[in-house]
Amino acid sequence: MAFDREIAAITCFCEASSATPAERRAIIWVMKNRLHDQKRRFGLTIADVCLARYQFSEWLDDKADSANLHRAARALDDDPIMLDCLAAFDAVMAAPSRDDPTGGSCHYTDKTIDPPAWAAPPAVLALETEHFRFYRGVS
Repeated sequence: MAFDREIAAITCFCEASSATPAERRAIIWVMKNRLHDQKRRFGLTIADVCLARYQFSEWLDDKADSANLHRAARALDDDPIMLDCLAAFDAVMAAPSRDDPTGGSCHYTDKTIDPPAWAAPPAVLALETEHFRFYRGVS
């Protein structure tokens, strides 16, 4: 759909610009998994998924979070992190689900914050990286 790639890359840039390339790909996998969620609770396009209220912090109406959007808006065309976010989107969207390192996760948190209530069972910690925890089975 229109702007899916760009909105996903901006979201990934804001969420994980200090993360590793593998972690950025894992975040794109979460977006893809949400898109393919059987209950369709996250949206019908990647842009829907990224822009859904209260899902990705940079899209909140909050001065601190919108600072990340402004940083992304000022990224140069050859910014290596933004280019990696775009490449991550292309790679993940073309990959079969068996290549998903998150094991089908639709949620993640930054490790600098305490796990939220939704991360408790029945949610399953499917992948832990240097910066993030990825969960599947969140109700």
